[in-house]
Amino acid sequence: IGVYATAATDSSAQAKGSVVSLGYSQAGANAEIDIASFARVEGGGPVNITSDAGATAKMSATTEREEQGEVPGLKAKQNKQNAFAAALAVTYANTVSTTTVHENAYVHGGRTVNVRALGTVESEAEAESGLFADGTASLALALQFSTADITTTLSGRVTADMNTPTGEVVKFEFDPTVEAAVYKTTDTPL
Repeated sequence: IGVYATAATDSSAQAKGSVVSLGYSQAGANAEIDIASFARVEGGGPVNITSDAGATAKMSATTEREEQGEVPGLKAKQNKQNAFAAALAVTYANTVSTTTVHENAYVHGGRTVNVRALGTVESEAEAESGLFADGTASLALALQFSTADITTTLSGRVTADMNTPTGEVVKFEFDPTVEAAVYKTTDTPL
């Protein structure tokens, strides 16, 4: 049995100008699985319950002047009088991936059981600004922000029988800094 929730977003863009370039990119991905109270997930073989979310936000802002060339014309005069150039790029990426087995829910696999939340977040901002040698000011600023909430919560009961002649690899992965869930090792099975 496989229960999957997958979400992915990619917001990549670029802004180009000759005096000022401003660019903003935002991406958000949300994948959630809830095994509600008193729900039963029964599988004779392996059971995999996985949420996976990925958000990518990229922005490239570039301000560059046209080459003046050897023969000054109107464009060269305009560029010479405007002695300022700026570029600003801002990105924000947010990922939420949660898998929850609520209290009194039961997940049973005949072989193995995987209950997990996966996720990635990528935020990349790039700004570039340039002037000719006679320019007085050129400014480039890039800001990138990201948040991620990737959580697996087991408050119910999860059992794997490991019914294979050669056995299965068993591993428990958990964050020891998180407070214990509803059940303790001394509790009796449901």
